[in-house]
Amino acid sequence: MGLFDGFSGSEEGLKNSAFEAIKAELDKQDMKYGEDVTDDGEERIIRMRQQLDNGSVVSIAIVVTENGDTNDFIKIKYFGLVRLDENMDPQVFHEKLNEWNSEYRYVKFVVDDERDVVVDIDLPLDLHVGAFQSDSFMAMVGVGLQVLEEVYPELMKLRWA
Repeated sequence: MGLFDGFSGSEEGLKNSAFEAIKAELDKQDMKYGEDVTDDGEERIIRMRQQLDNGSVVSIAIVVTENGDTNDFIKIKYFGLVRLDENMDPQVFHEKLNEWNSEYRYVKFVVDDERDVVVDIDLPLDLHVGAFQSDSFMAMVGVGLQVLEEVYPELMKLRWA
């Protein structure tokens, strides 16, 4: 099934913590990670690194907000891919990122304030009931990594063009 064992919203919401379920799955798979909390305590973050098949290393931040309201979400962020040089005109990058954003349904490409290309996957938690399915979540992490593998060669060509 999907991320949840049910998809109809209710006042009850999720029956378990997505954050704790993700950590348990990472532990089960013997993956190394670090934990962090935002200054306001609203978001809990799991940080890890993953090597792509091409040898490049990508940083991953899994940001989880679970307050029991309609703003609950999981955001998977992949970064450390490429930084645009300050002298570089970002228009070519933006055009390519927009093309990829149209091509991929769940994965979105952006350029952040530091001019880094960041890949995001947003998963809302607000209208779901049932137990969080961490193995399905890990599959979504894999989807993001697969997309990175697909676009990486072209991304590097743009970087050095």
